[in-house]
Amino acid sequence: MPIFERMITVLEAAETLKAQATGGIAQIGAGLARAQSRMEAQLGLCLDDLDEGVRPILEAAEKVTRRGARGGAVARTRATRSGATPMSNRGVKNSPNTENRTKVGGNPVKTRGVK
Repeated sequence: MPIFERMITVLEAAETLKAQATGGIAQIGAGLARAQSRMEAQLGLCLDDLDEGVRPILEAAEKVTRRGARGGAVARTRATRSGATPMSNRGVKNSPNTENRTKVGGNPVKTRGVK
């Protein structure tokens, strides 16, 4: 068999394999789509069961009310602080190494702790 006839035979075989592979990919895609639709249906059933199981717990939790500080069931809103030092900063003093400095005319100037 001459070389060109063998090349033609190989190319024809490659074309046949390519066509078969393309059909196989389409079948795989269709199978995956079917599997996904079945899994989504099962997930829906599981979520429905979960909703049914959790519903009594949620209904009981929604009935619970918090007691107020003086025995009342009315919740009070917290008053906002007006300029007072926050609890986290009480007792904290600035150290000389961390003072704010701004530049005036290119020179650093102390803005805190100046006597």
